[in-house]
Order: sequence, then structure tokens, then C-alpha cells
Amino acid sequence: MENIDWNSLSNEELYRIAAKLKKDKNCFVIAHNYQDLEVQKIADYVGDSLQMARVAAETDADMILLCGIKIMAETAKILNPEKKVLMSHFDADCPLANMKTTEDLQILKKRYPEAEVVCYVNS
Repeated sequence: MENIDWNSLSNEELYRIAAKLKKDKNCFVIAHNYQDLEVQKIADYVGDSLQMARVAAETDADMILLCGIKIMAETAKILNPEKKVLMSHFDADCPLANMKTTEDLQILKKRYPEAEVVCYVNS
């Protein structure tokens, strides 16, 4: 498969190849619901980040391909330390999850010690 011109293939051909690879590699594909429909079509599960983690923990596949952001793949790996967890794009990140650092929080807590901390679930 190394010499395939992927851009020349139709979506149906790509879906067929993906299905064969999933079966051959015992790979479970999980896609976030914001992924393109073409990606969702090959996924074994499509949903939000919390449910993706739950589904990842339940699969008996040897490999998980996660189509989403890095924190989602990291969570899947934490829940499946013995499995190979792959990402569709390793540099896929969530700006909201990375807006503030631990140091930023420490500075703000010193300035406003009575303030409650509200944190985005993926931070």
C-alpha cells in the first residue's frame, strides 16, 4: 500500500481500504462528532469526548485510532495502557484546553485567594 496515489482514489475505494485495514489490524476507530462526515463514515463510534473515552475503555480491539484532539487520545491511552492508541493528526490540539498554564493559575489564586476555580474538562 506504500505506492498508492491516495488522492486518485474515490471515497468508496478509500472506505473499502479502511475497512480492510481495520479488520486486518484489529483496529477500532473513534471519531469526535465534529469530524468530517467522510471520517465519521469509517468510524466504529462517533461521539463527544467523554463518551469517546468510555467507548475506548470497552473495546477489545488491539489498536485504537482516535480522530480528535490530543487530549482525547491521551485519555484513551490512560484507559487502555496495554493497547496501541494512534491519532489521525498528532498536532491536533484544543486552544481552550491550553489557554492557561499552571503558573497562570497560581498567580491568579494568590491575587484572588477566595475565588473558585472552574476548569474546562479537557484542561
